[in-house]
Amino acid sequence: MAKFGFVANVQTDEKSSFDGISEVSKEVVNKELLMFRRFQVDVKDIKCPLEWWAKHEFLFLIVAFFAP
Repeated sequence: MAKFGFVANVQTDEKSSFDGISEVSKEVVNKELLMFRRFQVDVKDIKCPLEWWAKHEFLFLIVAFFAP
């Protein structure tokens, strides 16, 4: 089974998207990213990523906001 996810915590020279939000908010985002990374999805079963997100966005509200 392939794992469906994306890479986070990429370091850049630009200002971080986390700048200006509280530590509590960062913790909530990081917990959701961790849950998303652990979520097992067989990518062969995904015909359209947008349809998959439409059906599953309630599981990952924050991550879904950043999905295509």
